Amino acid sequence: MEAAARAGTVIIVEGQSDKVALETLAQRRASGNAGAGVVIMAIGGAHAIGRFLVTWRRERSEVVLRGLCDEREEPDFRRALERVGIGRDLDRAGMERLGFHVCVADLEDELIRALGVEGVERVIEAQGELQSLRRLQAQPAQRGLSSIQHLRRFISTRSGRKAQYARALVLALVETFSILVLPAGYQPAIAFSLLVLALVLLPGGIAGIFAKKHRWA
Repeated sequence: MEAAARAGTVIIVEGQSDKVALETLAQRRASGNAGAGVVIMAIGGAHAIGRFLVTWRRERSEVVLRGLCDEREEPDFRRALERVGIGRDLDRAGMERLGFHVCVADLEDELIRALGVEGVERVIEAQGELQSLRRLQAQPAQRGLSSIQHLRRFISTRSGRKAQYARALVLALVETFSILVLPAGYQPAIAFSLLVLALVLLPGGIAGIFAKKHRWA
């Protein structure tokens, strides 16, 4: 909380695994003071966003607020932003212009789709848990589900595993793709990893990333 009191920018996320993912990327890709003054805060669920915004607008109105939420919680974030006067008649594009980005369907889903099923399975194997995944996939209740659904179920089945894999999947993205120097053959699959980087390090948001992409290509 001491760091938050000194922060110039606060990035709001719903849960601890979201916080772990963004902090991992910030720590891995930040150089020097690139991330100085930025604090990532987990508010314990979208139900707390209204109270959080009211408190920060009242006590630290100079702080820049940005955020990340699940698609299901988008209406809660949108209404809370409008109630405290941060935007009016907001849609998703309007929220993004304010620095509040929506994960489809959630951060975990974005990371899985960015790496692909095989990429996520390699991460699980590196964590020594591939056989546990295979046992889950063999259960009768899992028949008929997609590979992505299996992965989401696996990551959510044990306490602490979501945070564990939030960190591991982000590190895998950093290792797999050159995030700061984009190749000419830019792949849309890594768009979300760039979005997270933009939230943490670039005041221009995702638009700043794409502007750099065109200069680097």
